[in-house]
Amino acid sequence: MIDNNNSEIKIAEIEKENTLKISVVKTAVIMAILTLVSKCFGFIREMVLAGAFGATYVVDAYVMAQSIPNILLSGIFAAIATAYMPLFSVEMEKKGEKAGNIFTSKIITITLAIAIIGMCIGVIFSKELVSIFASGFNNETLSLTSTFLKIAFFSVAFSSISGILEAYLQYKNVFIRQIVIGYLQNIIVIASICICYFVGSQYLAFGLMIGNLIRCVFMYVQARRKGYRHEKSDGMYLDTVKQILALSMPIFIGTYITQINTFVDKSLASSLVEGSVSALNYANILNTTIISLTVTIIVTILYPKMARAETLKDSKTFNDMLDKSISVVLIIIIPFTLGAMVYDREFVSIVYERGAFDTFAAQMTTEAFMFYAIGMTFSSVNMVLTKVFFAKQNTIVPVICSTLGVITNVILNLILVKTMQHMGLALATSIACAITTIAYIVGIKIKYKDISINHIKLKLLKIITGSIISVGVSAAIYKALIGYFPLIINLGFAVIVAAIVYMGTLYVMKIEELKLIKNILKK
Repeated sequence: MIDNNNSEIKIAEIEKENTLKISVVKTAVIMAILTLVSKCFGFIREMVLAGAFGATYVVDAYVMAQSIPNILLSGIFAAIATAYMPLFSVEMEKKGEKAGNIFTSKIITITLAIAIIGMCIGVIFSKELVSIFASGFNNETLSLTSTFLKIAFFSVAFSSISGILEAYLQYKNVFIRQIVIGYLQNIIVIASICICYFVGSQYLAFGLMIGNLIRCVFMYVQARRKGYRHEKSDGMYLDTVKQILALSMPIFIGTYITQINTFVDKSLASSLVEGSVSALNYANILNTTIISLTVTIIVTILYPKMARAETLKDSKTFNDMLDKSISVVLIIIIPFTLGAMVYDREFVSIVYERGAFDTFAAQMTTEAFMFYAIGMTFSSVNMVLTKVFFAKQNTIVPVICSTLGVITNVILNLILVKTMQHMGLALATSIACAITTIAYIVGIKIKYKDISINHIKLKLLKIITGSIISVGVSAAIYKALIGYFPLIINLGFAVIVAAIVYMGTLYVMKIEELKLIKNILKK
């Protein structure tokens, strides 16, 4: 009788585990499809920007104006949003909904206060900030960047609140609606670019500000539908500040150190030939788009579930989600990495090469994209491993790993930019990502003996083998088709062939994650 009961319990646990796996991956697939549509809007936005203004000082100013607030403030907001999740989990699971709302309300108030202070400083000292962060800009570019920067800082207040509300919705298992509002955001920015093409480039940044405002309002409405109410607190913010500081300060330091990469990259690029900043930006957009469609989605779903599992001390669920997440990430990102390196020029041509974006701009962007692609897999794995430490409220190790990566990047930037120009900046970033990955793996082995990722080595070898075979076959077919069909058709057919060969190769090598995909399709 006891054996039967134990068997039933084990069967129930296995069914629950499989349901969780399928639910996570199924949500990821839906998010990937919607994100793909969103990225299509993003590509259209960048295509319109490239077509209207090319790789010129206008785009350099536009990109730099968006980067400066990110460098100065995104570290703070990212740290608060990341630290918010595990702390909110404790409030919700142990004290209830009202306590969670009070905590969220306090965090929003603290975040908004920081945003307003940053906004005032940014608007008043806009010219000085541009002079520091883009010392290589000429007077015309500096003046335009300063104008854009004032508007960009006004967007900070809206985006900071959106970040907390988005984390709240993710904990409530709401992932899809945030992507949909991105469609409207991109439409607004695209419309603003088109308008500015005719009325003047000085108004470009207003589209971003309006888009962030609408996103903030949408997030608040969705959060209220899921139970959020802005609760009046007892006025004692000190305890909340202490809580958030204890966890977020190391995250902030790590994120801010990482932002040094952006500062050094763009500062050095601003002293190179005109369009270097734009080329790095366009190439990085392609790189991050691929990651956003794959890894970011997995991590977005994974983090709140890992935080909850850690709060409930459910180590089995925690480790299982980590194992499957790393495996799925590797299955997806490795062939994309090889494909990006093989078809770098084709991707850039299809997405950007039209209008004012001429052959010279395409060549610069292709060169940068090629070297960014080298680090794509490492960057993706880092995103997953970082969340392991954050979910366990260990923020020290990520700071150490990030610092090591940044030091590597800065040193290599200064060395490689002399001989490789903007390509050296991209290559330095990729090498730094690889060093950071090694540091994270060592950190997990030292801090958490119960977490083992050694068994992934054999699977990794199989995935790399399958990726090389599939991309190699597709490249041969692509070359054979040149001259018969348009570029986009040739590339599309080559990608389809690569996907078929890849899935077949993984099936032959018995990669178990393919069963999850099969179960999703059945459902």
